[in-house]
Amino acid sequence: MKKLFICFVCMMCFSLNLFAQNVTFKMVKIPNANFEMLEHEVTLSMYEQVMGERPVLTERTVYTNENGEKEETVKKEYVQDEDEFYEYPVIAVSAYDAIYFCNKLSILNGLEPVYSVNGESDFRKWDYTPHESFGIKGSIKQDSTKNGYRLPNIEEWSYAAKGGENQMNLNSEDLCDFIWCKENSFNTHHPVGGKKANAYGLYDMFGNVEEWCFESTTLKKAAGKVAGKAALKLLTTALGGNSVGTASEGVDIGRPMGGAYTTKLEYCNLETKSMWNCSMQSEVIGFRFVRTIK
Repeated sequence: MKKLFICFVCMMCFSLNLFAQNVTFKMVKIPNANFEMLEHEVTLSMYEQVMGERPVLTERTVYTNENGEKEETVKKEYVQDEDEFYEYPVIAVSAYDAIYFCNKLSILNGLEPVYSVNGESDFRKWDYTPHESFGIKGSIKQDSTKNGYRLPNIEEWSYAAKGGENQMNLNSEDLCDFIWCKENSFNTHHPVGGKKANAYGLYDMFGNVEEWCFESTTLKKAAGKVAGKAALKLLTTALGGNSVGTASEGVDIGRPMGGAYTTKLEYCNLETKSMWNCSMQSEVIGFRFVRTIK
């Protein structure tokens, strides 16, 4: 019985840490705010170590056959199948894949997971298969008071992207020192950290790949009922060290931010906001995560 117990404990530890060995990364404390942010986009190497697999771009086509019945074809493609992409930002991940990753990394690092589905924060109990499912079934909630990893909201991302100054006031020639965009990318993404960091020490906030942000529908609807400074106070969670969001936020709107290597330089700015379904996979969208500091 004693040997069986020891084996069981070892199997539990092994199953949790199998794909998380030697995952190293640097978080940057954002000045005058209560969160820290990954210094660059999540790389393919980091993603694979945590998830145990590389993203698969899944394309589903629904059609009606000759009998009038609906059928579905599924095409899967690895878009980063070469090891040379290890230090590139991971791509072809949906926002759902990203929050799955965040909860898994949080648990592996002994932190409190931020996201829950139908009240369950253990990603292993979600009815979801990364890279294959259209979306997570159930009610997704975010508790930003937890100390685990999560996607930034738009206000946090924007505040960090400015780097304490409005980088976008630079001329085009100088901006290209910070940004991989259509004008200089040769129509492909590049290894993280290849351009200059902003004043906070964050790389690739604009260009290279767009980054998933989550926008709280709960907060957004509430802000829509008020105006001016009241709405700004409700939605802006990064400035002045205000608390980041509230417990049990609804988080089902995905907004990739920052532009990508395919984006013209003039559109790599804070004003350009994309809106995609959270199940969207794209070769120009990746993510980085943040963590609330209590």
